[in-house]
Amino acid sequence: MIIYTDSSYNERFGVAGIGCLIIDGEKRRIFSNWIELPNNNVGELYAIYYALTIASRATGPHTVYTDSQTAIAFIQGTIKDKPLTPQQQRNRLECQKWAYRINRIMPEGLTIEKIKAHTGHYQTGAINNAIADLLAKEGIVKYMNAHNLPERKRRGREY
Repeated sequence: MIIYTDSSYNERFGVAGIGCLIIDGEKRRIFSNWIELPNNNVGELYAIYYALTIASRATGPHTVYTDSQTAIAFIQGTIKDKPLTPQQQRNRLECQKWAYRINRIMPEGLTIEKIKAHTGHYQTGAINNAIADLLAKEGIVKYMNAHNLPERKRRGREY
């Protein structure tokens, strides 16, 4: 099983759109949703967690591709940044919480790998990552639709 995940964050609403593309042999499944989170790093981790809840039901091996090196560093416990402000400390703790959850459900033999984002190449990995990115953006639109935000007022300006 090969999984591509991505998150798209809308600061104005404090919402992350989550996108997952799951390839299992000839079958493809897509998921798009939203969740209220403090930042995009947590959104990237949540997207991986969400995908793993699905992957854990299938036999391996599995590979998860993400364009977030920060998410990988939190999962592997190799994050090196030093939070400076109380908000950064809260964000770091939230990321650590999701990384812990991921490690608890991670199936044996699973690998999480970095994929370059927004390359524009016509290669399978780049295209699948772009699909996950679009699904994440669709998650933001789902949030806006669920909260009856009019199209023209979403960004505070006319289109």
